[in-house]
Amino acid sequence: KTVVDDIRSDNPDSILLSCGDLTHGSAEALFTVGDAMMKAMNEFDIDVFTPGNWDFGYGPAVFRHRFASKPPFPPVPPNIQVMASYEDCSDSDCVESAGIIRANFPSVAVNLYNAPPIPAPLIGKRVLDPYKIIERGGLKIAVIGITASIVPQQADVFNIGLRFTQGVEELPGIIEEVKAEGADVIVVQSELGMSQNIKIAQSFEDIDVMYSAHTHEVTLGALLVHDDDVTRTTPGQPLSNGELKQLHNGAAIVVETNRDMYVGRLDL
Repeated sequence: KTVVDDIRSDNPDSILLSCGDLTHGSAEALFTVGDAMMKAMNEFDIDVFTPGNWDFGYGPAVFRHRFASKPPFPPVPPNIQVMASYEDCSDSDCVESAGIIRANFPSVAVNLYNAPPIPAPLIGKRVLDPYKIIERGGLKIAVIGITASIVPQQADVFNIGLRFTQGVEELPGIIEEVKAEGADVIVVQSELGMSQNIKIAQSFEDIDVMYSAHTHEVTLGALLVHDDDVTRTTPGQPLSNGELKQLHNGAAIVVETNRDMYVGRLDL
């Protein structure tokens, strides 16, 4: 948080993005069904979040009460309510829904839909908004989310009432939609994994930045992705041919990091 605050002090137009596996990975998180993470993360003023496969690990009811902004909000099982109660929300600015601490930041995913046994009128509708447009420094930045598509391959309880796609079929229409809304920069943050995200960046020339997650690979320098090649960069250094790291039409920047070991800063 200190590093994030320093970056914001240096550049007030900074945008903070988070993608994947926010509420899992420790005993404290597990035995509070993620609530132990939420009080801290709600202090970061995250601009846009996209969930990862482990954010579904406490079941769809917890996921919906934590991240969704629209119904349905299924009952939370009694044992889950007990675990959530271990994290007290009364001495904080946090907000609870059925005992689950809610995210105070928007969550987006273009490829997550309601499925049976959700009530029929809602089946096929998106669980989260597909994107969010942020205005900073006189520019409109569209952030499109793609959540992990592997959740159905995990425990069945993770995805009751949910349907996942790869998100690729939805991208052309969503990209045209954000362009129609005047987006100057298009960012896709995706939990599909590095190789899939590089392929997406190569396939859609309108994507400027691909924020990659899920495979936990470390890109200390951003990757510049073109139609048929990928160029590794070193922070603060020009490319081997002496050119500055500059985007051309049809190119994209791809970055990924390993869990919470680093804070990444990308200046455009």
